[in-house]
Amino acid sequence: MTDCRPHPDSDHLSICQVNIGEDEDSQIVCGAPNVKSGIKVIVALPGSRIAGNVKIKKGKMRGEVSNGMICSLQELGYADSVIPKEYAEGIYYLPAEAEPGSPVFPYLDMDDHIIELSITPNRADALSMRGLLMKSVRSIAKHRSFLKFRLLKVK
Repeated sequence: MTDCRPHPDSDHLSICQVNIGEDEDSQIVCGAPNVKSGIKVIVALPGSRIAGNVKIKKGKMRGEVSNGMICSLQELGYADSVIPKEYAEGIYYLPAEAEPGSPVFPYLDMDDHIIELSITPNRADALSMRGLLMKSVRSIAKHRSFLKFRLLKVK
């Protein structure tokens, strides 16, 4: 965020100039109490969708153009129980090394790979961990191998 000043027609809104990785800064009107100049923030640009499938649009807030939204973790769908207390009532600050315009997922540890499976009742082989592993490996790598274990009797 390169600049942040109070909105002239509001006591709780701020007009922010945000570097989104393009040639020019983008103006965004924000109502968060902890917004300030010099921080790196999460921005949803027009056309983006946030939690609840809400679509972000370019608009005007009390006469000032807003080209997106500066997001809190709640607006990204995080549960209140996992949000750090210092960011519970406002926007989340990204680390200083965050690159403007880059995806936010690595900074929030949201870049994990997820395999989603739909298991139908006629696939009993997919009801065990080994069956799921075989199905997943077959889909991804086209070959599989398991470690072989030898059981020993202990007296």
